Amino acid sequence: MWADLTRVPRACWLEPGDPAVPLNTCYVLRCPNVEDAQAIAALLNSPLAAAWLRSLAEPARGRYCRLLAWTTALLPLPADWERARAILAPLGVQGAQGEPPGSAELLDAALAAYRVRHLDVAPLLEWHAPDVR
Repeated sequence: MWADLTRVPRACWLEPGDPAVPLNTCYVLRCPNVEDAQAIAALLNSPLAAAWLRSLAEPARGRYCRLLAWTTALLPLPADWERARAILAPLGVQGAQGEPPGSAELLDAALAAYRVRHLDVAPLLEWHAPDVR
């Protein structure tokens, strides 16, 4: 689940059976299992995903952007999802336990999940640096 109007993505996951009712200011992605939800939440919270999504998102006032469902759906998942899920899901759990990982930890995990080097994405991160930190 993530807010549609934001400066950077802020995602969370819900346990199956959670009574929360997401309203019209957010989007929800149904996942096949909890581990996928945890990993996707961590990925969406990463500076790498934030920079990529900001490059596609519709701009809004005050340096906000609209992370519509179609925009977020264009974020590619790492090719080896099983491996990526093992890297990212623990960070999603950590965030849900009230100890969200920092930007650097999320960035390192996203880079590892995609198997890319920081050098490969440095221009994208630098372009959106004021927005994704």
